[in-house]
Amino acid sequence: MYKTEQEIHEQHVALQQTKAWFAQNRSSLAAFFAANPAQRFVMLGSGSGYMLAKSAAAAFSLQNGSVGYAVSGGDFMLDPEKYKDLCTGAIVIALSRSGLTTEMVRSVKHIKKHFSAKVLAVTAKEGADLNGLADYGICLPWAYDQSVCQTRTVTNLYAAILYLAAIRFDKDSLWTDLCSVIDANQAFRQGIAPVTDTLASLDFSDVVVLADGPVAGIAEEAALAFTEISKISGKQFNVLDFRHGPIVLCSNKTLVLALLRSGENFYQKEMVRDLKARGCILCVAAQDPAQYPDVYQVVLPPVKNHAANGIDFINLAQLIALKKALNSGINPDVPAGLDAYISLKEPVTQA
Repeated sequence: MYKTEQEIHEQHVALQQTKAWFAQNRSSLAAFFAANPAQRFVMLGSGSGYMLAKSAAAAFSLQNGSVGYAVSGGDFMLDPEKYKDLCTGAIVIALSRSGLTTEMVRSVKHIKKHFSAKVLAVTAKEGADLNGLADYGICLPWAYDQSVCQTRTVTNLYAAILYLAAIRFDKDSLWTDLCSVIDANQAFRQGIAPVTDTLASLDFSDVVVLADGPVAGIAEEAALAFTEISKISGKQFNVLDFRHGPIVLCSNKTLVLALLRSGENFYQKEMVRDLKARGCILCVAAQDPAQYPDVYQVVLPPVKNHAANGIDFINLAQLIALKKALNSGINPDVPAGLDAYISLKEPVTQA
């Protein structure tokens, strides 16, 4: 079994450990937020971490009086002073699998040295530089992916983001939904095996992933899973935004994975109708997908907080990408030209 394959199929084990960690440290984190009652949050990440930062920014912005911003670690590193006003007085949440990525380490060092901001780091590697630099470091080593492509790690970091939001804003319903989704994760992945097998067997040459709100960031990571694991171009858009231009490239060789929310259905049904008219391969993931006939359907767990469904949605994409790679004879563990994390050279100074 490939490492990527094993890490995808064992995600429920890591998620249970993440759930237990946050339950054990809930009071400590609540105390950290109480001691630092900032209403502005800067989410810092590079690569997959930046995609997660977008989810975090959305999750923290959907609360009374708070606002979240997603910032690329590379962008920050190149011109940190332009972010001084944004970071001053804020809580910076740094997201990184390894905690060793050059852009992230240099950015956090700059924040700690020059800006008045608190830093909370979330990593999956013990001894990570970021955790040593942060005011509060969270390490989830059971979620660390040994393979280059991130699967188990991003799922757990996404869960960590939502747990942090639940703690900071005292959202018991979000906490309950997260625990419920995690408890059902293994059964969910096993239950969707038939549809993921079928979709992976179909002939498609590009993938579009549609999702809104806090899920949009990790949905971008879902699209990246196809690019990295199965070598098929993947792109992410907000659900209704896909009409505004990109839909012109949608064809019968396009796989579209759409996460639709409960409640509103008129405009979502219209969107599904337009997608079907393009002749694409369409899979709808929703708590009530039966209202969208003549498409592939995935039933998501019934939760009040739409963001919690992002855990199952990323799993859906990862499983299809993995099975597509295996069907195509691709080794998912060795994507050419990729490294687990980026370590940049120090600039040469002139004497």
